Amino acid sequence: MPEQPKTDPQLIRRLERAAKHEMSAEEIRRQTVSFVYGNLPQGNTLTRREVAEALARLGGEVA
Repeated sequence: MPEQPKTDPQLIRRLERAAKHEMSAEEIRRQTVSFVYGNLPQGNTLTRREVAEALARLGGEVA
């Protein structure tokens, strides 16, 4: 049977801490902007700010 890979204990602690972290509304907003921006077709002319503003309009929020 193959040997189990060794995992850095510090990495495990950081992953556990990250899994317990509850994201704030601002973190979720920023992550959403990043996701949408990153999934735009190559060669798009939108900026991150424009994406944030469009999402805010769709959600009824202020960017």
